[in-house]
This record gives sequence, structure tokens and C-alpha cells, in this order.
Amino acid sequence: MPITILLAIAVFIGILWYKRRNPCNWERTGGHGTLKEFRCKTCGAVAYSARYDGPEACKKDIGDPPAL
Repeated sequence: MPITILLAIAVFIGILWYKRRNPCNWERTGGHGTLKEFRCKTCGAVAYSARYDGPEACKKDIGDPPAL
């Protein structure tokens, strides 16, 4: 019985860890100049990048700038 509980906890932690580390899948949504707009299909973040395949890192935790 304790082994079953420990296994269930390990699976739960594994699922959380996998979801947290899921990489962004960038889709180009606009822009024809130097910076192009991209939207992540995984987390919904919007970012701008000069790279053809989108930003290297996820931008979902950046948030809005603080109000002055």
C-alpha cells in the first residue's frame, strides 16, 4: 500500500514537471520588418523576434511592466 501511494505521488510530480518544462511552439503572426510578432501555441504568450523561427525562450512569465 505505501508503495502505491509513493508511486502515485511520483507520477503526479512527473506530470507537473513535464508540463512546466514544455517548450514553446512559436507561430508567426505578423510583421515584415526587422522584428516579427510570434504567438506561442503552448502558453499563448506574444513576443517579438528578429529570428525566423521565433524567440529562443518562453516569454509567459515576463508579464506587464510595473506602473509608475
